[in-house]
Amino acid sequence: MKSIKSFIYLDEVKMYSVSSQLFEGLTDHIINYKLDRKSAEEEQKGPFSSGRKLADIIIKEGGTKEIKFLHDYSYTLFEDELIKDNKVLQINPENFDNEISKINEFSFIKISGRCQLLDVNMVHETLGQFNKIGEAVTYCITQEVRQAAKKDLGDKNLGDKQKLKELKKLENVKKLAQEMGLSHDQELINNLILLTKYGYKDHFEVQIPLPDFNETKYLFSSLLSREYLKEKEDAIVKKYSRTSEKVFTLFGFTTQSNLGEPTDSKIIESPIAQDNMKKSLKTLILSFGNMENFFIGKLPNEIIIDPIALYREL
Repeated sequence: MKSIKSFIYLDEVKMYSVSSQLFEGLTDHIINYKLDRKSAEEEQKGPFSSGRKLADIIIKEGGTKEIKFLHDYSYTLFEDELIKDNKVLQINPENFDNEISKINEFSFIKISGRCQLLDVNMVHETLGQFNKIGEAVTYCITQEVRQAAKKDLGDKNLGDKQKLKELKKLENVKKLAQEMGLSHDQELINNLILLTKYGYKDHFEVQIPLPDFNETKYLFSSLLSREYLKEKEDAIVKKYSRTSEKVFTLFGFTTQSNLGEPTDSKIIESPIAQDNMKKSLKTLILSFGNMENFFIGKLPNEIIIDPIALYREL
């Protein structure tokens, strides 16, 4: 019985690009369906029945819109055909010890496991409001103690210097937040924001550690384009948590898979020492590349995936 897929992410453009080659000539796939567009079945010239079904997806529609569920159905045909042709390496917590050695033998890979979601935009937003949020949290959790201290002090105990000192301490929310680790030097936070914006842009990343989170031997990571997410980022995180309880499946191409070989980040000689502008510019660009590797360079146990789909099998 075929599994039902609940898609979190689907890059239909990339999928159809591969499909047009896989199904021998099915190239007229359209994302936006225009008024009175006729069936494109005649575009299919290949022998595969699944290819003809895929062609039927382009049907007559009124108006211009995207038909998401048809993209989902296309993907099912697409993945089934690749697996049938033995073009996909399938890895999960149960078989990864035996299968990981084949990583460079396949272009397509299907990884299943619990995942982590990293939304850098949310990190930027949280950092930007960190001190305000920290002070707000501190104020709320100390409200009851502060009210009790005010009531205890009262008019009759105004001369009690110790109790007055304790009340003033409770009313200094900013200092309390700092003591609780909920407020930091604003200049430090500003610099952290600058570094994360430079190094990570607006990345939305999914990571699947195998065999599990407690013993990560291999880390499969993939940058998801926000335009192909099925829902808004905050809704996805709210539903599944940043560290998922459920198993997810990531499907795509392997782009970096040399295990044990981290991205080269050697120091390059200063461009000032070069003898002409062309050499200086080249060295400067290489230096920027090294700086980027500091942020996003591949870890020794990391495998980078160019994603086509992320989904749950139900």
